[in-house]
Amino acid sequence: MNDDKERRNIDLVADCDVRQLLDLVTKNWEVAKSRMAQIAQEREDGINIDNGVEVMAVYARMERVYEYLYRLLHLPQAYLLPSVINGLRPFVGDTSVDAEIMRLTCSPTEINEEEKPDFLTTPPKYLIDPSYIRQIGKDMLTDLTANHIIGYLDSDGKRNVMKSMDDILAIFDEDDKPEQREDSFLGLGKKLAEVVNDNRRQLVVGLMFQHVIIEFVCKLIDMQSFDDADVASVFERAKQQLLESDGWREYWANHKQHLERKGGSLDEQWKKDAEEVEEWLQDMHGYIYNRWNESPEAFGQALKREQLDDDTMLLLLFYLAKKDAIARETEKPDERREKMAENAFEAAMKLRELAAERYYNDYEAVWQRIIMSENISELLMDCNSSKYNNGFSMMCLCKIVSHLQSEYKFYGSHSSEDLGKVLSDKYAKKSHETFSSYIKKKETMLNDLCFKEIEEALKNN
Repeated sequence: MNDDKERRNIDLVADCDVRQLLDLVTKNWEVAKSRMAQIAQEREDGINIDNGVEVMAVYARMERVYEYLYRLLHLPQAYLLPSVINGLRPFVGDTSVDAEIMRLTCSPTEINEEEKPDFLTTPPKYLIDPSYIRQIGKDMLTDLTANHIIGYLDSDGKRNVMKSMDDILAIFDEDDKPEQREDSFLGLGKKLAEVVNDNRRQLVVGLMFQHVIIEFVCKLIDMQSFDDADVASVFERAKQQLLESDGWREYWANHKQHLERKGGSLDEQWKKDAEEVEEWLQDMHGYIYNRWNESPEAFGQALKREQLDDDTMLLLLFYLAKKDAIARETEKPDERREKMAENAFEAAMKLRELAAERYYNDYEAVWQRIIMSENISELLMDCNSSKYNNGFSMMCLCKIVSHLQSEYKFYGSHSSEDLGKVLSDKYAKKSHETFSSYIKKKETMLNDLCFKEIEEALKNN
């Protein structure tokens, strides 16, 4: 085996977003832990008695963690690669932040903190005249704007900044008015403390949520807890994502040029290429590959049993994607169109019993005309070869169903959910949700020519 070649294949297949999000979760979690530990240590050392204001920054950091975890759930490789769940599991039992969280449940008076003068609200008048401080502040902001900001702006930008500066500089004047002291610049520190006191419970809940969300995400991405068919469905989603990526398109274009430069019959080159893929799959993963050829349930069961490491899983993903790509590349256009028409028609027939009475008798003829229309058939064929999508674009078919229903009530009073359930793939547990979503969404891949072809197909009705 060529290790350099396999390394390149792994790098091509690996979803960079998965690794980046896992790194961001880890780094931000560690920063939050470190800061909480620092707050506790500084209070113990008497350096800083935090009243909760600094914990707000920790909470904001943990919000980023939650955001990255949520985004991980949208990436199929996050479910397939063991490094993801192994990287998150150590955080499940992490209690390093809990002591400070509990401290937030107490009010400042219950912590017996001595109230001390706040410089921002009680400046040392006996040292510096407050009016002098205000004048320095106004001068400094004015100089900062003129020297460092204005030069980067166009005329409109300059006008907007100068208008904003007028409002900002007015804050300094408000400090002369005792009744407005709380809303002034010098009241900022006290206002932040009040925000914390008013929102202590929310901060506590938000920080304690770490225990819930990390355990919840680990359960969701644990492939061992999936139904066998769902494991196969996740793998298929990862494969389709790969085949639709820019990196794969570039790789495939270069690969085709490489085969063409070899000379001789291109058909023979593709045949050898396919044989090499088959040989690799049988030699490296005969058990898993045979289960892949058997059924989605058998394939999912095999993946769970073997518990492949990251690199091995990515190589399996690469070669099964390559097998699909070769099949599409070598498939004759007429044969592909025939296969697409047959399978798309079979899928449409699932919905026949839901058809409105007006269209019921001519249901088959209408769909035959739609599927064989020039522009629609091209869109139906525009999909990656896959043993689970049956050689046609299910999304496109759902958009046709959506248009028929919204414009012509082709399926009577049935909802998108009703139609999606009937169309759903028995091998994919949640496919009905996907199909219902395709039908429900207003966005469509159909163009004006397609709409015209649908109208032509319905003319006899």
